[in-house]
Amino acid sequence: MVLLLGTFLGSVPATSAITIREVLKELGQQRDRLTREIADLKQQQDILAAGSHGPVLDSSDLVLRTKLLEEEKTSLEKALEERGIRAKVKKNELAASIETAGLAPLASEVEDLEKKNKTKEEKVIRFQQEYAKILDKVAHAEAKVAAFQAEKGKIWLQPVAPDTSKAALILMLDETQAKLYEFDRPEKSQTWSLTEGDLLSSLEKELGKYSRLSHYLVIYLKPEAVDVFQKVKVLAQEKMKLEVGWDALESGVVLQSGSAPQFQLEEPEPLPSLPPGGT
Repeated sequence: MVLLLGTFLGSVPATSAITIREVLKELGQQRDRLTREIADLKQQQDILAAGSHGPVLDSSDLVLRTKLLEEEKTSLEKALEERGIRAKVKKNELAASIETAGLAPLASEVEDLEKKNKTKEEKVIRFQQEYAKILDKVAHAEAKVAAFQAEKGKIWLQPVAPDTSKAALILMLDETQAKLYEFDRPEKSQTWSLTEGDLLSSLEKELGKYSRLSHYLVIYLKPEAVDVFQKVKVLAQEKMKLEVGWDALESGVVLQSGSAPQFQLEEPEPLPSLPPGGT
């Protein structure tokens, strides 16, 4: 507003209000000084009238001075009044100049802009809240993905409806060891190093604890254990007459015993729509 006034009202000095106040103050001081001088003169006149022994003054001169001072006081009061009128006129001219310059509607425009800005700020806050919700959903989804990634490369054996009354024995052959356990009781397992010289005899002894009428053997092997697998299959299938099944696992895949973790999948909720090109 200050810059606009300075632009449109170049004929009105920026210091006009300060100059008027200074003049009014000066005139007031002169009036007070003259009032004090008149009071002093009247006091001296009273002293003369009472026959005082104070300084001898010419009464005609005293009357003349008093008259002159009264006239000066009246003139100053009139000037003071005129100054006040001119200040009021300047104020009215300033208001008229603002109106003429077309600045009066500016206040209404500023008010409208403030309302629009407030509405926009409310929209921004609402979109920020929606964006925060989206971030929460993304974080939740990322946590689930991280949980899946943590189990990457792991395989759990799941029971299916058996077509036999026999129980399964699981033999895992990986790069370094052989592990044998009952499918229903994985906590009871036996482990041997593939480099042991008596691996086959140890396996034969352990498998001998189970009857071919009540159990069958399933072998899972890594590519590195193919040679050992061939020997174990001959031992179990031909020598011990067990029912044998097998499957190959890729390198990096880990066969897990026990129950698999439960991952709950949720239907994704529709994301709130944000304005194009911004938040």
